[in-house]
Amino acid sequence: MKAMMGDRNKEGAILGIVLIVMLAISIIGLSLFSFGRHSSREAIYELKSAQAFWIAEAGIRRCVSSLYAETWGSGFNEVAFGEGTYSVVQDDADSDMYLSTGTVMMGDQPISRQVRVRMEYIAESFEDAVYSANIRGQVGNSGTEWSLKMHGTKKDKYGNFIEGPPVPNNRGNFWGGNDIVSGNVNVNGGVRLYDESAIEKLPADDNPYEIASDIECHFGEFYADGTASYPREPIPTTPGSFNPPDLDAMDYSHNNDWDVAAEFAKFSGNLVAAGNDGGYRLPPTHALHDVVVLRNNGDTEGVDYYFEPKSMSTSGETPATGKSLITLGDDVTYYVDGHVWFRSTSTYGFVIDGQSTIVSSKDIHIGDNIMYQDRGRDSDSDMLALVALGELTSAGEYDKHGDVYFGDPDTGTLYLCDAFMFANNNFLYNTSIDGDSSKQQPESGFKVYGNFMAMNQVVVKRDWYPAGNSYKPAEFVEVINSDGTTEWAWVDADSGTRLTEDQQNGIRHYAMEVNYDDRIRDIATQMSGLPQGQGSFIAGYTWEEL
Repeated sequence: MKAMMGDRNKEGAILGIVLIVMLAISIIGLSLFSFGRHSSREAIYELKSAQAFWIAEAGIRRCVSSLYAETWGSGFNEVAFGEGTYSVVQDDADSDMYLSTGTVMMGDQPISRQVRVRMEYIAESFEDAVYSANIRGQVGNSGTEWSLKMHGTKKDKYGNFIEGPPVPNNRGNFWGGNDIVSGNVNVNGGVRLYDESAIEKLPADDNPYEIASDIECHFGEFYADGTASYPREPIPTTPGSFNPPDLDAMDYSHNNDWDVAAEFAKFSGNLVAAGNDGGYRLPPTHALHDVVVLRNNGDTEGVDYYFEPKSMSTSGETPATGKSLITLGDDVTYYVDGHVWFRSTSTYGFVIDGQSTIVSSKDIHIGDNIMYQDRGRDSDSDMLALVALGELTSAGEYDKHGDVYFGDPDTGTLYLCDAFMFANNNFLYNTSIDGDSSKQQPESGFKVYGNFMAMNQVVVKRDWYPAGNSYKPAEFVEVINSDGTTEWAWVDADSGTRLTEDQQNGIRHYAMEVNYDDRIRDIATQMSGLPQGQGSFIAGYTWEEL
């Protein structure tokens, strides 16, 4: 009996264990089923979320494309794309910021991701052929009295009919020709056109942006005599509308491909002699060995860096033909803590191969010709931007330097320059650098393919009258007569003394021709390192997910 009771107790215990095991298996099974359902839903959610992100990114790409094509309008609202939609709006608080939201549905649940993009624009000064803000040392953008004056007739010094300045073929003075600007003129001052000078539209086949060659005089008046020409009446403007580039934000001393001065300091014990012109180059294995020379020019304050190749051909050169190839590289930004020079006693000029920006912490000196090896309109064509920063005080105000010296009155042979030239102070033509800043008589007129810009003034004195055995600068200005009336007359540019009739008849005019290079407006052909600001043309963009 007891044995039977023991067997039954064992059977009951086993049954209890079986029931417990079956319950545990049921619980585990239900848990696995629930986990599987949850994992599957989570995987679907992750997929949908990724889709929403890709759709938001598509919205940003369309936003950038429409801004570049100037078809932005008011944005995009629930545009169908793939399995969802995107909406893109402009940030109310920051006009350079755009927000794209991509949305997909997971059943009845919307899943959204957001991407924010900040557009970057080249500085507005790069949109004009001639740009003079005229604001240094002034309150706001009030400027000081200044006018861009254009003169000349369509004849060279021999009486031959020409367009623009004559082309020199050897050393000597070559004057004559009429001033021509093709592109927009935007100055915080006046514009005065005389004789057969002209502001012209770009050629129709080379003007995809339909630049109308607008004339804007923000702090002065416009005048054109009966022989000058321009495409349309100037745009009425008022002082104070100039937007300087944000050069501090560019932080060139850190944002560069080559810190030139730092490289020379790094190899100071291993520099090599530069050759006949003196100075030093970096070691032969260095990438800049065939690009930059370090020289100490006694006329300047600071260190001088000359951009020139190691080997320069001089056989049979003339100012019109003599140019040596210098390879700068594509999308390369050079930062130079010192003066930048393009001048050599061994050549009349340089041929630029590459798309580069060269930034000087002091001044830029252009004494010899600069021309592109390839002026084409594709992304591989050559381009050069030259930026003279100058020095700022601790309060961020302009202190000194920041000038572009265009033309060298001592040994220069400049008549042709392919470049975008930005001066944080003045653009000075044929001006001495030995401290007195005197203007010297040029050897010839000049042609520019690019533009020139100054946050202060563009000083291009190109009229010279006979004074004894030499020539002095002349200027056509408004003078006050003894009876209180005013009239415009030729005077000595330094003393203000009126010129005699014989002196007026002997005036030499060194013509100026500026042809705007509108490739700078195209993000596909811009080089990196361009100064950015409140312009209209995109230089790039950065984006992040919110």
